[in-house]
Amino acid sequence: ITNIDMGLVNIGKFDLKIEKTITDISISNNKETKSTHFNESQLAKAEVSAKLVNSSLAVVTYQIKVVNEGEVEGYVNEITDYLPDGMEFKSNLNDSWYESEGVLKSNAFAAQTIKPGNSKTITLVLTKKLSGSNLGLMSNKVELTSVNNKNSIVDDNEKNNSSMSEYLFSSFSFTGISFLCSPTTRTFETG
Repeated sequence: ITNIDMGLVNIGKFDLKIEKTITDISISNNKETKSTHFNESQLAKAEVSAKLVNSSLAVVTYQIKVVNEGEVEGYVNEITDYLPDGMEFKSNLNDSWYESEGVLKSNAFAAQTIKPGNSKTITLVLTKKLSGSNLGLMSNKVELTSVNNKNSIVDDNEKNNSSMSEYLFSSFSFTGISFLCSPTTRTFETG
């Protein structure tokens, strides 16, 4: 007997990737409110006048994108964001997120299928009361903490199941607020 079709099928690989970028930073104080839009940057910088830093509130908006780089449909049951020290989570700014044991969780995509080549995007907004003692570089990590698919295939590339974005808050001695964006460096100065 030759040429028998046993019905075996290659199911394909399963690979969900998460990307976290900064899209906006707004800084308000008793003198002004300034904001800038970043083009999905993983590094952003905002500077505040040294005279105004203690009365300033920063609002950072992140875009978190889950991309299916595999060959089978997938589901994201849970995304976890690790709230940096000094940043505050406000539930009224984040209807798809909740705080649990010091970390932020979202299950906004739990009932949604992400087909190969497609993506889903969610926003996270965090605030920070600025002071002369809490400026500097801060990192914010997000990761896929629960994913699955109909065939119970293990994620092919777990290295891309987390992403980091960074921002730098600093002060300067002249008036105004400026912003820096990377990887293509752009400086926007106002004031």
